[in-house]
Amino acid sequence: MDKRLVTIAAKEQLKYTRYADDMTFSSSKRSVPSHIVQSWEPGFGRRDVHLEQSIIDSFKRAGFEINHSKTRILFPYERQEVTGLVVNRKANVWRRDISRLRMKIHSVKRFGATEAAKIWLEKGADEQKMWSHITGNLAFIRQVRGVDDTVLAKLCKDAVVAGLTEPTWVLKMAELVREFDVFLSHASEDKEKIRRLKDKLEHVGIKVFFDETSISWGESIVEKINHGLLKSRYFVPFLSQKFSEKGWTNKELNSAISMNIDRKGRILPVIDSNFSVDDNYPLLGETLYKKWPTDNASEGQFIDEVADAILHLVETKPV
Repeated sequence: MDKRLVTIAAKEQLKYTRYADDMTFSSSKRSVPSHIVQSWEPGFGRRDVHLEQSIIDSFKRAGFEINHSKTRILFPYERQEVTGLVVNRKANVWRRDISRLRMKIHSVKRFGATEAAKIWLEKGADEQKMWSHITGNLAFIRQVRGVDDTVLAKLCKDAVVAGLTEPTWVLKMAELVREFDVFLSHASEDKEKIRRLKDKLEHVGIKVFFDETSISWGESIVEKINHGLLKSRYFVPFLSQKFSEKGWTNKELNSAISMNIDRKGRILPVIDSNFSVDDNYPLLGETLYKKWPTDNASEGQFIDEVADAILHLVETKPV
């Protein structure tokens, strides 16, 4: 039967796939081949699909009957589900399944794995079964969405926080979650200006790495700075003459430039009103920057505009 259906698909320039007893013809064509489907009604919503007789005969010759109640035709503007996966542009996982897994992890965090197993799994399930269940779900999402998926990374992070200690790939995925939206790099002489920007960013809900609030007494400055650089989505340097003269700020900038090779658009420079990027940092010469205003009256509006622009990036750009 498969051989016959593959032949029909090839003739119509379609793809034929089968998983157990679920069979699918797919194509990027705008029209539906009449040699596959004779007609369907209505035009929208749940439809009655009438297959071409040669398709029906192929099943009958193999001793099978088509389940017409499960026969569907799905167009690009609709949710296309095949064997439980959403495949409009690429294979995906139902949003409800991700939400459900998130609730299970939350239950473990709140009540413990043993109690969560009683809520979500079969009677008699224990802590080990609950963790195996969560790990299996995470592995399925990884298989479908890929190893660089940010949703998966966040779920892994939540699972680790809830108490998951293995497998290793989950722990590594958890490490990919960004803790900060923005790293503010500046010379100490410019701190008053940047503190006002930091306050505005936090006011609109942006998570900021700012040295005087992100590094506590007794902590290693080097370790915290490196951690902040690694865990921040965007690097916002305030480029001034004092900035260019400092060894530490230049180290931060060089690290960000190195990371920017793989994460384009990560550096969002703000420059002092009288600072020349071309003279001091030619590598940033082609990077669009924003210039701090010379008059204090315009500063508030400028800070609002910068905060709005960063918020837009944080909310719309993928991690």
